[in-house]
Amino acid sequence: MTARLATYSPFHHIVVFCRFLVCLLSVSALSACQSDKASTSQLASPDWGEQKVYFVLLDRFNDGESSNNDFGQGEYSPTQESHFNGGDIQGLIDKLDYIQGMGFTAVWVSPPVLNQWWSPKAEYGGYHGYWAKNFKQIDPHFGNLDDYKALAKALHSRGMYLIQDIVVNHTGIFFSYKGNEFNPNSPLTNFYLSAPKEDTYDAPTQSPFDQINLLNPSHEKAAIYHWTPELENFDSVEQQYTYQLGGLADLNTSNEAVLAALKESYKYWIEEVGVDAFRIDTVKYVEHDFWHRFLHDEDGIYPFAESLGKKHFLTFGEVFQFSEPLQNDGEKAIAEYLGTGEKPELNAVINFPLYKDISRVFAQGIATEELAYRLQQHMEVFPHPRFTPTFIDNHDTPRFLAGGSQDAMLQSLALLYTTPGIPVVYQGTEQALLETRQSMFAGGFASQQSHFNTHSSFYMHIQKLAAIREQQSAFTEGKLRILKSQSFGPGVLAYQLTSVHEHSDKSESALVLMNTAEHTVVTGNMSTSFGANNQLNTLFAHKVEPTQSIVTNNNGDLQLVLAARAIMILESGQTFSTTSHGEPSKQTLAPFSVNGLENIAGLTFTDDTGIQGSSNRPNAQLAFILDGMWDERITVNTDENGNWDYTLQIKDLGRMTKTLMIYDTASQALSETATFTAVQNRATQEVRVSDPQNDDVGPTGTYQNLQHTQSGKQRDMLELQARTGGANLQITVKMKEVSEVWAPAFGFDNVSFSLFLHVPELAKKNASATSVLPMMNASMPEGFDANTWHIGHVAFGWGNYLFDASTANSARRGQNVGSAPAIHVNHDENTVTFTYSGKAMGISDWSNTSIYISTWDIAGEGHYRKISKEGGLWEFGGGDSTSPKVLDDAFLQLHN
Repeated sequence: MTARLATYSPFHHIVVFCRFLVCLLSVSALSACQSDKASTSQLASPDWGEQKVYFVLLDRFNDGESSNNDFGQGEYSPTQESHFNGGDIQGLIDKLDYIQGMGFTAVWVSPPVLNQWWSPKAEYGGYHGYWAKNFKQIDPHFGNLDDYKALAKALHSRGMYLIQDIVVNHTGIFFSYKGNEFNPNSPLTNFYLSAPKEDTYDAPTQSPFDQINLLNPSHEKAAIYHWTPELENFDSVEQQYTYQLGGLADLNTSNEAVLAALKESYKYWIEEVGVDAFRIDTVKYVEHDFWHRFLHDEDGIYPFAESLGKKHFLTFGEVFQFSEPLQNDGEKAIAEYLGTGEKPELNAVINFPLYKDISRVFAQGIATEELAYRLQQHMEVFPHPRFTPTFIDNHDTPRFLAGGSQDAMLQSLALLYTTPGIPVVYQGTEQALLETRQSMFAGGFASQQSHFNTHSSFYMHIQKLAAIREQQSAFTEGKLRILKSQSFGPGVLAYQLTSVHEHSDKSESALVLMNTAEHTVVTGNMSTSFGANNQLNTLFAHKVEPTQSIVTNNNGDLQLVLAARAIMILESGQTFSTTSHGEPSKQTLAPFSVNGLENIAGLTFTDDTGIQGSSNRPNAQLAFILDGMWDERITVNTDENGNWDYTLQIKDLGRMTKTLMIYDTASQALSETATFTAVQNRATQEVRVSDPQNDDVGPTGTYQNLQHTQSGKQRDMLELQARTGGANLQITVKMKEVSEVWAPAFGFDNVSFSLFLHVPELAKKNASATSVLPMMNASMPEGFDANTWHIGHVAFGWGNYLFDASTANSARRGQNVGSAPAIHVNHDENTVTFTYSGKAMGISDWSNTSIYISTWDIAGEGHYRKISKEGGLWEFGGGDSTSPKVLDDAFLQLHN
């Protein structure tokens, strides 16, 4: 920070700040500051289903004009995540070649409007743009109106589009209630202005939003705001629409003056700048009637945009809500904000349920069936799925790579680009960034160097995927059919898309296959629509032999062996007259037939069980493939009558869905798949330890908890239990309190768990080990039976990361492991249970494993909360920036 600030003199601060004050004093002065009388060109609306969107967080993208970085108010500190870093509109203009080079056709920018620069209450700044003070003015940190017009013109001249992020739910953090104690019959009680500024108070500068002070009778009468405390009950519709989200002043959007001012504010940007679409923040916290009127009234956004030639002005809303596994409750809930035919609202919503399961399947290794189901709901629940934005991470979520591997992220991107919807990629994904709000430019937060490498692997992958999406219409408008998925964990996900061209009988079809597992799998038979003996063309391949020929059989079916993390994107090719796989010699064998598997289909087994059957292959070798694991297939010899015997082994702790197939090595044919359930409740090892109550005070005994109103005893552990069976390990933590007030994806919030395991089996294999606890200012504490760890696991409400020690250091976690533990929360018993699959980590025996577990809190974006001497709402107290980020901790030791 000092190096960059040193380039500015005190005189510079005075001149720049005075210039800014002059701009705020009068409308005429503002016009002088931001004068551009020339009209801005308007582009007609595109087919949004054909677009590819790059999302830019302005302050963290590129610093194009250093003179607007610092206005001397303590708001600028480029190395801190909480402050302005220096990115601006000119920096974005300077990098349009970089963005367009990846194939993007539209740029979504975070709100560029004047923001609250610093909130003493939150101890955080409004660099992100979502704490508005004036909805009709550019924040001087980002530039001025001329710069914004120049951006729109630069994009339009390239045939690209500008999407502006907007907020209508709230302004900044300007008032609050002491202790969050609120009496609806007496709103003045406990009310205070939370952003004092010398002898006055901080407030919006735009009328009527400047009427922020309930202590002023005229402000109270105007009722521009809901005079309410922070939202605590997310199940309450009243609180959802009228209470403050995170302490942000909640606008009274049912007030006609507020509605009119917001309409006028956002029509301004369409007319004055030529904005082509809006992304709308915090949609679910505003009542439905507002959305209908804001957008559809005669003086609303849609009619106004249409008058300027934008007949499909896209508005895609953020409705942060997920679905339960194999349920579509989340999709239905967010689709409500599309309105009805009689009372329409937005014309698109962001698909958050799909985002969640993209991460859970590709990064955490849950069953591919769940993502298959989610894709089907994407196509069925939303009236226009091709206009529904899809994404893998953004500025409010942990980076995908915080918990997923690079192979997993490539699979996620491949899914975005090969399914109907508008793919949205957050800045830095193409450079494999790990921090959510990391700056792209050198000197900004978490960046010692710039991140604009046009030869990085992901930059080029995105280029290729964008080109494929443009050449194959099925990816943008096709009907989607799931060909294969599995209900028991990582493995095959296969889907086919087919589009029929309007006014013709011509159709286009493409096939997408992925293996989400870290081991080779066999797909089983997949019934395609490509027809018989079709040698498919490869559009994109990853972890696939370049010479591999993909040919359907006589029935148009396809079966493949896919390497770990393989991706194949195929389209119809040349049809041959030869038989399956182009190998006529196989015609000499009778078609493979087998029976016996039907006797286990749908059944549940709790013990090892022998099964028998027969085939038409006497004295032959058959391969039994459990859970599609090709490399672990077991060879069984048939007798002279083709009979076979096989034993199902039921060892792994827990309840699991499993599959079994039989492969004929002579004809390379597969049987049908039998699905069954394995249940093993008997633990081979079990250990339980107690942990003292109220010892969540850190290693020095002096730490203080977070001070926000939702912070309680969620970080105080009372008991730990570890159980093993087969290759599985279960760890259950009983807490003093388990809460979910912020509607977390994993069922618990206000706590993070950091677990580190020393596994003797891995030690024998010379696996990487370290004593450093990444990102925690700590190492393995004294008293731990083993002072190093092999496997690390971090879990919080919105993240579930499993990693090894191979590349771990104090600043970063190790290499991500592809199958994160399953998480189960029991709110009645205040327990959180983690179930680890040893097979995913090459572990068959957990004997003598040492387990260290600690608690802290991690923000929704994925970073550990800070600690300081005084502490604060979102900072722990009783330490400093170098103190260990450990609040409560405990040990467990398994035995033989």
